[in-house]
Amino acid sequence: MAAENEGIQVIKPGTEFSTCPKCGYAKGFHSAYLDASAGKPTPVKSTKKVYRVLLICPECGAQYDIGLKTSLSEDCAQVVTVSMSCDKTLPKSG
Repeated sequence: MAAENEGIQVIKPGTEFSTCPKCGYAKGFHSAYLDASAGKPTPVKSTKKVYRVLLICPECGAQYDIGLKTSLSEDCAQVVTVSMSCDKTLPKSG
C-alpha cells in the first residue's frame, strides 16, 4: 500500500490554497478520496470508514494532503463529517 502514498505531499495551507506550488496553476484543484486506513493495521474495526481528501492539480497532477478527512453516509449521498489536521508546513519559495 505504500505505493498509494508515493508522490503525495503533506502540507499545511495558509489562508488560501488554490495555486499549485509545483507548477503555479491558479484555478484550484480536483479532489480524490483515499482510505485513511490503507496499509495500516486496524486491530479494532471502526463502524465509520474515514477517507483522506487529496487535492490534485489538474495541470501537472501533483497530489497534496492538507489534512482534510471525511466519512461518507451509507448511501454516499452526503458528507457526514470533515475534519482538518496537519503538522507539516510548506517551505517558503524564493
